Amino acid sequence: MTETMDSRRGTGSSPYSYKTIAPVVKALTSKGGGRYDTIADAYEKGVFSDFRLMLPAIDALDDGNDDIAYFVEAAVIPSYGQDAVPHLIAAMSSEAKKGDMRRIRLIGKLGGKDVEPLLLHYAESESVRMRAAAIQGMAGRDSLVERLMAWSTDKKKEVRRAALIALTSCRSEAAIKRAVEGISGKEEYYEYMDENDNSLFHSALARSLGEVLREVRLYPEADAKQEERYVLILRYIFLLRQKPADELYAVYSDMLDHAEHYERLGWLSELCNYASENLEMMATKAALQLLFRMELICPFVAGSAFRTAASVYTQHDFYELYEERAEMEWTGLGSEDSQELRNYLNEGIRDVLGMQVQQHDAELWERSNREFEIGRLRDMPFGTLWDERWLDWTIDQDITLLAACLARPDHQRCRDYFKDKLQWQEQAGDHSEQLLPLLLAGAERAGMSEEARWEGIVAYLESPVSWQIHQFSDDTVEDCFKKLPAHYMSRVAAVQEKFVWNAAYQIEEVIETMRT
Repeated sequence: MTETMDSRRGTGSSPYSYKTIAPVVKALTSKGGGRYDTIADAYEKGVFSDFRLMLPAIDALDDGNDDIAYFVEAAVIPSYGQDAVPHLIAAMSSEAKKGDMRRIRLIGKLGGKDVEPLLLHYAESESVRMRAAAIQGMAGRDSLVERLMAWSTDKKKEVRRAALIALTSCRSEAAIKRAVEGISGKEEYYEYMDENDNSLFHSALARSLGEVLREVRLYPEADAKQEERYVLILRYIFLLRQKPADELYAVYSDMLDHAEHYERLGWLSELCNYASENLEMMATKAALQLLFRMELICPFVAGSAFRTAASVYTQHDFYELYEERAEMEWTGLGSEDSQELRNYLNEGIRDVLGMQVQQHDAELWERSNREFEIGRLRDMPFGTLWDERWLDWTIDQDITLLAACLARPDHQRCRDYFKDKLQWQEQAGDHSEQLLPLLLAGAERAGMSEEARWEGIVAYLESPVSWQIHQFSDDTVEDCFKKLPAHYMSRVAAVQEKFVWNAAYQIEEVIETMRT
């Protein structure tokens, strides 16, 4: 049974029973632990669409738990839109409490032009913190740009910062110019200037980034101001990380054209790190081409490139693209660079596989604790999600992770690959424990017998690659070693003394389990 909505909200039926909203009201109005989860869960489920929760939520802006107050300000109250504004105004006090600062920011964020006199009133109050909060509430209000620009040079630091933050959301040329100028100041206001979706501001940032990158090349590497320019470049790139400004294509292309110059300065790795994050977010074929250029000089970009390619190409074209890259681009790399690139490529592959699990079976993903664990994904039909030619390609490239997921019983070369791997002749000891479940899962998918997989586990214990490990994970011990039949006990016991530290006790426990 539903109840009538609060009379201050008008009439109508509530979408939830009082029994449903009562624990949320209690969480908003009481003290103690555990309340944040109740509130966040209710928001996630849409319970706050019940307007009876709006007034308790407005009161919760005064909550002593900052996490709750912040969440209510950032997510809950904005969900009510302009309907919340009259109640926010009514709840304002004369004490300049934290809750009042949150309320005035929300009034500015949600209100129309009619709230501007109130914002201006608080912007001239005695409390510096209230002034700053009211000014932040003016974000994006071009009618107040002149006032914001004046406050951007105020003698109070908090006021200057608030004004610059507000200017980043305005659309006038003067506002954007002043906001960009603020980034180059000695005071680090830029950290607070990235929470806006103003494309004009982002375009201006991109143009400014390009200008400084070009300016750097006009001066000797030892020029006294090069470090200052570098700091400014990092600020621009930081603010552009999640912003799809079209101007960035030309900026990053020019940066890569002169990569050697930035490498000599020692900047290239960090520049590519930020740029790759930005380009991956843009997720276009143009961005991908820049990522491909970037990964050849900074191999850690390979994961970003792979994830981006998976998102913008069909199964068929995705494979064709990487087959061509392996033949045309990667063959020119030295063995060390080539191996490093493949190591980072593994990260991208793992992320793409994880995304496929999420999309195919959300419950399975949750049961795996939102981590990609191949041993628990026996029923995932990875083969239907990838072009069938990937299996041979991934064997050629020796990318075990993808081979383990795409392995199939009708592929003799695949079985030979895992049979060879399970002899443990070349695998690096430091990573061998991570490799073991991959190889066993791949062998199972390839149709190898259980006995052959047991042989692989014992061969691992007999190989020096495992003797370097001081402690095995509980999963390895329980899911691999302790699953061995008793007839392998003599072989395990024969190498028991090779293990040290905690691993020695674990192997002793395995042998005891086999005895029983």
